[in-house]
Amino acid sequence: MLPYLLIAGAVLVLDQVTKWLVQASMAPFQSIRWVDGVFSLTYVKNYGAAFGILYYQTFLLIGITLALFAVIWVNRRQFHLQSRIFRLGLALALGGAAGNFLDRVRLGYVVDFLDLQYWPVFNLADTGIVIGVALIIYALLREDFAKKAGRREQLPEEFRGGDQ
Repeated sequence: MLPYLLIAGAVLVLDQVTKWLVQASMAPFQSIRWVDGVFSLTYVKNYGAAFGILYYQTFLLIGITLALFAVIWVNRRQFHLQSRIFRLGLALALGGAAGNFLDRVRLGYVVDFLDLQYWPVFNLADTGIVIGVALIIYALLREDFAKKAGRREQLPEEFRGGDQ
């Protein structure tokens, strides 16, 4: 489990360092173009969750995150039964959730700065969460399909779970 904790920690540290760099070098709403019409760094204070939902619901979002952390903590002993892909996804998502949680507790908002122009501005924590959840869903679906086909033992090792 230690490698996965290190991955979660790396996501958290990278997220917080990049947010600190943005806050130290940019004013809110300042934008720096990197690839015209495609990608910019834009400093935004996000008082909601993804896609602007739950705007100004900081305490609710903190509570939801704490509840999520509690559920994961209670079930932590069962994760060794999950596949490596599942555990990697969980580590990425936890690191990202912790990064945004720290922002909400410390600042009252989340620092976003990655701007793809036609998508809401986001940060590295959001990227960890999205990739992590996608990996978890992929691992669960792949295992479910294999079980239904009676071929779990034919799955590649990283999808079988167990004490790996």
